[in-house]
Amino acid sequence: MDYTNPRTVDSPKAAIRKLKVLFDGGEQASIDDGKGWNGWSVAEFEWYDVPALGIRWNGSTQNPNVSAVGNPQSRGLATWFVLPAPLADAVRTRIKEAPTVVHDIRPFPETPEAIALGCKCSIARKRDGSPAFDSDGGPLYAMTKGCPIPSHN
Repeated sequence: MDYTNPRTVDSPKAAIRKLKVLFDGGEQASIDDGKGWNGWSVAEFEWYDVPALGIRWNGSTQNPNVSAVGNPQSRGLATWFVLPAPLADAVRTRIKEAPTVVHDIRPFPETPEAIALGCKCSIARKRDGSPAFDSDGGPLYAMTKGCPIPSHN
């Protein structure tokens, strides 16, 4: 699965400064997760030196119904839709309810593929050494800052 990582969306370069992604919903899947949290992202940044909040659809290379670049875009470059200031606080409040992790982190930590790429991330473990799981039964991961795998940062 591939999508436009929102941390790399900095177009137009003259406008975007200090980009900080607040929520990354991962790839725009062909089937919605039923909760509405997948496929889009929210970020705060300076838009021509003015603090702003932006939102975008992330896109997908696996879903033929959406653009690989996502939306909005300009001349094939991923961009942000700058939210009107009166909506920013409402979006920030709602983002606090977002799931912790919804995007694909392949290659998964502790796999030979991830280790070969220099990944030092690991499966989170309980005090007794057994793996920790989230409320949906999936494993939790302890990501290492600066990991060379972009989806782990």
